[in-house]
Amino acid sequence: MPYAVTVWVNGGAPALSKANLDNLETQYDEAVAAIAIHAALANVHHGIATGSYVGNETARQVTTGFKCSMVIITSFDGQNAPEQWVAIPNATLVHYQAAAKHADDTVRAFLHATDGFSLDNTVAANKTGSTYYYWAISE
Repeated sequence: MPYAVTVWVNGGAPALSKANLDNLETQYDEAVAAIAIHAALANVHHGIATGSYVGNETARQVTTGFKCSMVIITSFDGQNAPEQWVAIPNATLVHYQAAAKHADDTVRAFLHATDGFSLDNTVAANKTGSTYYYWAISE
């Protein structure tokens, strides 16, 4: 926005009107805020990983490339009634659609200490031949 010179002071030096000065101050404040937000976001290393795996009833780790704060796992491939697991630190909740029940399933699917999540060797979240989909959020 061009600024209109409204007053000449000090032997011909231009001065801006109060409205123009207020506008410059607002633009400055917005620019400083934008820089602060950008700097803060640059320090955030959160990530999201999505993917799928096929169950094999073997204890294993599914890696995501980061330590997770939450993982959601679901299956709906037609072999089983839809089931969902939500793994958070120290707990894994499961919803079994067929039984319409909720339970703590921490021993079967849980967050890995450093990367991704782990599964035990049972059919829970790991039934042989079933496809599972996950959505993982980093710490």
